[in-house]
Amino acid sequence: MAAIFESSVDELLARTEARTPEVGAGPHVALAAASAAAVATMCARFAGWDEARVGELVAARERLRELADADGPAFAPLVQAWQLPKDDPERDERVTQAARTACAVPLEVCRVGTAVARVAAELHGSVKPDLVGDAATALRLADAAVASAADVVRLDASPDRAPDLVEAARALAERTHAYAEALRDL
Repeated sequence: MAAIFESSVDELLARTEARTPEVGAGPHVALAAASAAAVATMCARFAGWDEARVGELVAARERLRELADADGPAFAPLVQAWQLPKDDPERDERVTQAARTACAVPLEVCRVGTAVARVAAELHGSVKPDLVGDAATALRLADAAVASAADVVRLDASPDRAPDLVEAARALAERTHAYAEALRDL
């Protein structure tokens, strides 16, 4: 199986459309956040930011690349746990543990995506007019990615199985959305 970022767009879309659990929402959420980081990186470079700050965005994109590939393997045990018979005495515990493991990936996407959104918001307020649209796009992409990753955590972990993970994802999504909502005031 090819790494997500090594697939062409057409290959990735075909892998997603197939009736397999190989590529679902998770890699696409990481890809959206990585796209946000790439656009923000471009803005930061044109704005003359120092390489240390630019490097933070590049590192975020690379981390999101790793997370795109980690999603499927992290999610597979949860699918297996869901398939256990409802009367299996170990089912609840296995689902809970598998959900916590599976949700570690989208929760990390939330964390990294929120950091990208914060930088994109800073860029939006400081770049030349010809880059404002790019900075806004980076921010909106990060907002959508974090909101979607938080939904994945909420749906896969559920508040009754992992309330700490659900709350952490919700808080990150709210923070990221606040950065994006600030665009309306400009």
